[in-house]
Amino acid sequence: MLTRLFLSALLLLLNLSIGLSQIDSLKFKTELNLGGNISLGNFTTYNLIFRSENELRWNNIEINLNPKFQYSQISTAGILRLREREVYTTLSFTKRNNNWRFLFFGELEHTFLRKIDLRTSFGFGIGKKIIKTKKLELDISEVFLPEITISDFNNNRLDNFALRPSTRIKFVWEKTPLKFTSINLFQPSIYTVKNGGNIIPFVDNINARSLNNFEVSIAKHISVGVGTEVIIQTYPSSLNPTVMSIDWIISFFIKYKI
Repeated sequence: MLTRLFLSALLLLLNLSIGLSQIDSLKFKTELNLGGNISLGNFTTYNLIFRSENELRWNNIEINLNPKFQYSQISTAGILRLREREVYTTLSFTKRNNNWRFLFFGELEHTFLRKIDLRTSFGFGIGKKIIKTKKLELDISEVFLPEITISDFNNNRLDNFALRPSTRIKFVWEKTPLKFTSINLFQPSIYTVKNGGNIIPFVDNINARSLNNFEVSIAKHISVGVGTEVIIQTYPSSLNPTVMSIDWIISFFIKYKI
């Protein structure tokens, strides 16, 4: 279901990019990123990652929609089984005032590996452009996020409600044809309650993500590179010790800019 919704949203974004590009007062930018890796030998793994970065600007208003889809399988003794199916999307509406930003930010996540059926959060905050030069960019924002998570462990449905401060730091260095981008999210929970009224300790519900890409432009609209992503979620591991709280992902990718 989530996969179909993801693909439908992608087609809608591509259609919007064609239509909006014809309106002079609007600027629309899309980057499509396809990456993955394959391991063969005693065991076989396939890992595919697709990302799309979409930005719409109109005067001092900016809308960003950034979906990610990851699918991987692992084979042992000749039997293929699902390892991960993740959908992760962020959405933001921003109003700029010089170097300051007033923004609405939201997340949606589904992950098979970490047993999260649905995690969604939306909130408001502020941001500031700390550095903006021809080669460097540093942007920091802080948002307060109410969050709902639905999990399923051993057919036991677990819902919880959390309140999170969300700190986002984005750093970009670019010198043609090279570009390095680092996007980091830190989201501790200051209050989490399970269904039934039980309070979850602070250390058992910390979220963090760090995405770091190094790319080289090889054509006007095409670049290739290597990326690393670190995902930290302590809530699933607090429910089941066999689920690790940290995932490291290294992938090679090709990016197309529209």
